[in-house]
Amino acid sequence: MSNDYAAIITTVNAAILLVGTVQHVTLMKKSVDTVNAEDQALRTACGQVIEEMRRGVDPSPGTLNELRPRRRLRRRFWQMTVPWAAALVWMATCMFLVSVQSDVLRWAGTAKPDPEPRLARFAFYVAVGSTMLLVIEAALSVLIQAAAMAQSNGREYKRKYTAEERARLEELIKQPQQVSGLPDRP
Repeated sequence: MSNDYAAIITTVNAAILLVGTVQHVTLMKKSVDTVNAEDQALRTACGQVIEEMRRGVDPSPGTLNELRPRRRLRRRFWQMTVPWAAALVWMATCMFLVSVQSDVLRWAGTAKPDPEPRLARFAFYVAVGSTMLLVIEAALSVLIQAAAMAQSNGREYKRKYTAEERARLEELIKQPQQVSGLPDRP
């Protein structure tokens, strides 16, 4: 460990803590916003069903299925579990970063300190590991959002169209079609 290395690792740790905290707060805000939006959508959907029932229209089985608590609880569990698991990982990462940083500061504040190669190596591993966790978290966040959007679009499609309509469309798609003068593709 040298004074230059201590300065570099201090800067890197500060940057990781800053970027990671912003990334983590953004993830948690998205999670809370998603849960709140779904709660609002559920209240709106329940209100619409009640209004339809007042007019004498029975709700469709698909609509009732979406309003069932079991389905909502399963979605809520995953919406909250993933961000909170990420929060625990981030807190552990912060503990490592702060611990290493306090050891580096203790080393830098010592008159004529020993080189302490173990501290330099550990600080390096913690910085690299923390950076890798930030990249993994960002990639997983994008993948989870994409999966949630696909699932939401699928639910909306199933809610909007009956099973018979969807099956009929699938049959039409499977049938080869002749397009204005073009030969069928094999």
